[in-house]
Amino acid sequence: MMLLNLKTFNILYALKLLHPVCVFPNPQGGHTGHLLIMHGHRTDTQRNQTCNWLLTSKTNNRILYHAYDIDVICPDGVSIHDGPTEAAQQKVNNACRDPTNSVFSQSIDTSSGTNLLLKFMSDGGTSSGKGFSLFVISAPSSDCTENTKILAATKKEKVLTSPMFPDKYQKSKTCNWMIMPESKGSLVKLDFKFVDIDYDSSKKTCHDKVEINYGNTTKDVCGSDITKPVKTFTSEAGSNMTLTFITDSIQEENGFVMVYMEVDGMMEPSFMQKYFMIIIIVVVIVAVIIIAVVIVAVVCCCKRKKKSSKNDDVYNPEEVKLSETPTD
Repeated sequence: MMLLNLKTFNILYALKLLHPVCVFPNPQGGHTGHLLIMHGHRTDTQRNQTCNWLLTSKTNNRILYHAYDIDVICPDGVSIHDGPTEAAQQKVNNACRDPTNSVFSQSIDTSSGTNLLLKFMSDGGTSSGKGFSLFVISAPSSDCTENTKILAATKKEKVLTSPMFPDKYQKSKTCNWMIMPESKGSLVKLDFKFVDIDYDSSKKTCHDKVEINYGNTTKDVCGSDITKPVKTFTSEAGSNMTLTFITDSIQEENGFVMVYMEVDGMMEPSFMQKYFMIIIIVVVIVAVIIIAVVIVAVVCCCKRKKKSSKNDDVYNPEEVKLSETPTD
């Protein structure tokens, strides 16, 4: 059995596992990864395998997980137990598909404790799929107050989650936070590692949302697609980050996990800064074009004058008038 220690928020790096060999190569994706990815095709030397991985939260928090893109051909299968042993309740029971069916996904779920046992089994047959992907994340739940709570951003990453995480957040809630850099002149950077917030895709409307305000910028975060890149925001110079989590009275989802930290200034320019930079560039380009046109016009004019002057100096016998001398 292989033990995987899960960090507070980035509990797993992006790991690639050859199907169904039970060895993890070096982590890929760096510090921003939080996916366990298994893929590849079985060969004759990789049959009749049983792989077990124990996922444990080092911070004693429960684990949220999502098995998706499951392309495992029955009777091979993927199972997840809600605990450290196979005696624990099976949350996912031998997930697999018929060769005629499509790749599928499981619903988002959570552990009851701090451990999950992931098990993959393959038989001696010849059929196989591309494997499966498993998203896992663990973080402590954050307090929710309507009065704005001040949070200090430092050089070390800190975590902020929706209330009740990893359980679903409550209806009709409003939570307010203000994140301030610890050092003068520094910026605040936010990275959303997980987002599952009620969203109407047909109307493209956020029913619930995290509203982010910094400087003259307002952004809304909602929706659910853990396979997309992490959403990142960086404050403008001299401004704090204000976050408001707003939920309506209808639908509940699993919320969000976000990490924040202080970063040095001179980061990516704000929208207004980009706007003025574009204006300046356009003005410079137009000025260069005008100067170039003026220079070309002056040169052409000089050439014409020079050519005209040469033509005036050419001897033309027809224009010479001879005076007759009178004879006696």
